[in-house]
Amino acid sequence: MKIEINDIYNHLDSFDKIEEILQLIVDTALKTYVDQINYTVSVEVIDSISMQALNKEHRNIDKDTDVLSFPIFENLRADKSEIEFLPIVELGDIFISWDKVLKQAQEFKVSNFDEFIHLFIHGFLHLLGFDHEISKEEEDLMKKCEEMLLSVVSRHLSA
Repeated sequence: MKIEINDIYNHLDSFDKIEEILQLIVDTALKTYVDQINYTVSVEVIDSISMQALNKEHRNIDKDTDVLSFPIFENLRADKSEIEFLPIVELGDIFISWDKVLKQAQEFKVSNFDEFIHLFIHGFLHLLGFDHEISKEEEDLMKKCEEMLLSVVSRHLSA
């Protein structure tokens, strides 16, 4: 199990136990929605200019966004057959805009850590096949999953 974090400006250095928390999120989500697997996940912390370029290139939307996910598999919740016999499963890449973390943390009156964790969870659920844009039911389900994972993090940090 491996989470690769690429943060060239070291924004996450001030967050205690960030790798442990991301590992907890991924492990909990995989046990809950996919079954436990050996995996790799890549997390890239980038600026808004880079995010806008990615969004334009891959979604044809010429504006910044907070998180983009690039899953390897379409929907691991629905179809695990593609990964059954793989020794290690590459789940995909999550790109998080640090500029958006700062802006949204201030806007929502939460810490930068809390906003980063929320965006990571949101992006990771997309890697598993959740998609809030396809229906209201899927949006509600994804929100419920985000809340469950946020509560797991909160309990872990308060223990």
